[in-house]
Amino acid sequence: MRNSEAASNEFFSSKSFWKPLLLLVFFSNFYLHKAEAQKLTFCENVNEKGIPEKANTVFTIPAEGGSLQVLATLRRPIEANNALMDIFFIDPQTKKEIFENTIRLKTELYWSWFKSEVTFYRAGEYVVYVYDERDKMLCAGKVKIEIN
Repeated sequence: MRNSEAASNEFFSSKSFWKPLLLLVFFSNFYLHKAEAQKLTFCENVNEKGIPEKANTVFTIPAEGGSLQVLATLRRPIEANNALMDIFFIDPQTKKEIFENTIRLKTELYWSWFKSEVTFYRAGEYVVYVYDERDKMLCAGKVKIEIN
């Protein structure tokens, strides 16, 4: 038994065991934080602290159309004076994105969140992409709109 214990201790203390494990933990942590860092939230309202109220991915609007708040939350300040929200309708048959609208927003360099009101007029699935003024994608999200 002593030989197997010695071999086991030698294995765990060797660089061949710890180096790949540490790299795996580092990169997993990096990608998890990056994925969570920036998000797009659809909601009925956003308070003055940037907290969404009644957030969801499915909303029911009247037949004449209805508005939602779209909240972009960033890990770091935007470092841009403008942002763009590109809105696409997803065709139910082809599943292809069909361009609907672009919303231009004034931002401040130090903002880590910003919002826009978006009005929808037809039922279906939509995807919204948010870019800074240098066309760097900041975040994206999907929402489903139903008509009552």
